[in-house]
Amino acid sequence: MTWLIFAISTAILYGFFDYFIKLTSGKVSDALATLIVDGIATLIATGYVIFLKFRGEQFMATKQGLTFAIIAGILTGLFSITFIKVFSAGANLTLGVLIVRVGMIIVSVSLAIGVLRESLTPIQMIGGALALVGLGLLMWK
Repeated sequence: MTWLIFAISTAILYGFFDYFIKLTSGKVSDALATLIVDGIATLIATGYVIFLKFRGEQFMATKQGLTFAIIAGILTGLFSITFIKVFSAGANLTLGVLIVRVGMIIVSVSLAIGVLRESLTPIQMIGGALALVGLGLLMWK
């Protein structure tokens, strides 16, 4: 159940993130907005690590784990740039977020099934198929 609380919290935080990115677009250049957003995120993450260190947290890291974290960081930077550009190019928050988030789900689930060999129940597969149909309807004019 703990992961579900974190998942709901993440969804709420991402929702507000999307909202403020939309408000930022057109008021700050895309490059500067990306620097500010990712820079502030880095400061918060640094503060969190320092807080945990003072609490006595021991940090472990494998070479493979560090490599994956670096790749994820690179992707976060690229994601920030392209996500800000979605809205500075004129997308509405409603449509831009839906297309990006449903697309993210499709890519993530495809990687989970194809690479990590995770599985879905039949009802979850139906949900995924409906998400694909929904994405198609969202993009249909």
